[in-house]
Amino acid sequence: MTQNSGMTVLLLSVVTCGLYMLYWFYKTGEEMNAKFQAGIPSFILFFVFSPYWIWKWAQGVEKVTKGGTSAAMAFIFVFFLPAIGAMLIQNKFNEVGGAPAAA
Repeated sequence: MTQNSGMTVLLLSVVTCGLYMLYWFYKTGEEMNAKFQAGIPSFILFFVFSPYWIWKWAQGVEKVTKGGTSAAMAFIFVFFLPAIGAMLIQNKFNEVGGAPAAA
């Protein structure tokens, strides 16, 4: 997974009133599909039925982190605490990548 600072994801999500987080969801979903065949549907479904899309995305998170973050926890993080959840999950992605996060 692409290395990003979790704090940067949080701050940009807050400063852009959530627009960056939508971009982050899109990019991480595409990357999980490309590298891990996560089976996340098209991002267009996010706008039609977001709980379903977020659940499929959360299942991808569980696959990428090899169970380090369960699908249920990822869903709860991003559905109920979106910016904080994005930061926490990005930090898990960084651990999976093995390289230090870019500032």
